[in-house]
Amino acid sequence: MKSRPRVLVIEEIKHIIESFIKASYRAKIAGYDGVELHAAHGYLLNQFISPYTNKRTDQYGGSLENRARIVVEIINGIKSSVGSQFPVIVRMSVKEFVHGGLDIPESTKFARVFQEIGADALHITTGIHETLDKNVDTVWAPEAWRVPLAEKIKEKLNIPTIAVGVIRDPGMAEQILSQKKADFIAVGRNFLSEPTWPRKVMLQMPIRKCVSCGFCSQHLVEHKGLRCAINPELGRKGNEIFVTGLNRNSSIAVVGGGPSGMVAAINFAKNGFQVSLYEQEEHLGGMLDVVASVPGKDKWQWFRNYLLDTVGRLNINVELNHKIDSLAMLKEERVVVATGGLPVIPNIAGIDIDCCADISSFIRQSPQLTHRKIVVYGARGSGLEAALLAASNDNEVVVISRSPKNELGTNLNPLYRASLIKKLEDLEVLFKFKHEVLNVETGEAVLKDHQTNQIIKLQLDYFIYARGFNSNRSLLSSHGKKHFICIGSCYNPGNIADAVQQGYFAIRKLEMASQE
Repeated sequence: MKSRPRVLVIEEIKHIIESFIKASYRAKIAGYDGVELHAAHGYLLNQFISPYTNKRTDQYGGSLENRARIVVEIINGIKSSVGSQFPVIVRMSVKEFVHGGLDIPESTKFARVFQEIGADALHITTGIHETLDKNVDTVWAPEAWRVPLAEKIKEKLNIPTIAVGVIRDPGMAEQILSQKKADFIAVGRNFLSEPTWPRKVMLQMPIRKCVSCGFCSQHLVEHKGLRCAINPELGRKGNEIFVTGLNRNSSIAVVGGGPSGMVAAINFAKNGFQVSLYEQEEHLGGMLDVVASVPGKDKWQWFRNYLLDTVGRLNINVELNHKIDSLAMLKEERVVVATGGLPVIPNIAGIDIDCCADISSFIRQSPQLTHRKIVVYGARGSGLEAALLAASNDNEVVVISRSPKNELGTNLNPLYRASLIKKLEDLEVLFKFKHEVLNVETGEAVLKDHQTNQIIKLQLDYFIYARGFNSNRSLLSSHGKKHFICIGSCYNPGNIADAVQQGYFAIRKLEMASQE
């Protein structure tokens, strides 16, 4: 049951202050080198500091001095209890992005107060609960976007400042430090996607940079444990892919060079297998190039580049422009089929005329289409992203959904979904809910409004359908006596995280299939 917020009484505040001090003492005797006070992101200490949330009229509210008091008393208490040489960092949201909230001028004054009473460093961040996208960076957040804020605070301080926020590339991190825009770089989610990031930087190895997709945050919110869309090992035991029944010197064929196929090929190669990766196109990557073409999702190109670089460094035989028509033609006895999915073609009269295309074909062939009337049929994630791409290029876009408004993009991460819908609204994309497309003709689409049974005609230059994908299992009827498994969208259409997970566990799945 949710409780109703209330004002803390003085005795409770004193107890909270003492609890912070005792926790810091325990941290020191446990061997920690310092502590960081989280006075950011809408949490309790931030609520005291911010004029947006602190409406108290006693010694802990009102003036800047009073609103800073709880943090000041905590720092003083820690230094008295643990020693002046024990570092205390204060993390604070210097810009809250709400009317009446903290901004740089007042945050600079707070920073000076904390410096004067003994804080050893300031960790500069942004946002509160109401502006979550300025706290948990979404795909839209550009690289190092908070650094100018950290730099402004640093100019007024003598103690070190720490910069954070989409600093994924080591070259960029080094540039920030060398230009003295900050004294330290904080790395968060990048350690989820690449736990050995510092070591790989030193050895100049490929880095699996976080793409800000929000998969990890969503899993935590849903109490599913910590997972990463592009690092399948996160939160798992090291022996979960342990191989016992397969000969590690045996040869493996992976058919399909999308994310699932590449992850599978990489994992087989790292475990000593002889791997051949077959791809019918002239390049590897599958749908990753389509995903990375959507405005704001260009970071997915980082993951594609990581996979390509890793495949190139391993002993994997890559066969491009090599279409496999039958598993029987392969020399390998064990096969991983990662042939992806095929777009669902809606049963609509006229769907085969030139102005109609599925979402992936549209993105690949017509990304620069401008000043046209475009109708998108489908309002889940892919449909909304197609609409965003089209609208961002100055097209007039209408999205048709058979479902009600509350089901718009429900397969997306909630934070990304909210920001995506807001961008579509800002671009004046028109939505028609509970409508069905009856037929498409050159120049128009005929719709039925299921609420009124009215027939509507829409003018169009282009019709994009985003009705999902079906598994491409055309090879499975000709497997002969080979041991094979399906992974990725070939097994069950899903997202990139699903593809990566299945690619990672392909070893275990093939082992089980070989024992049957």
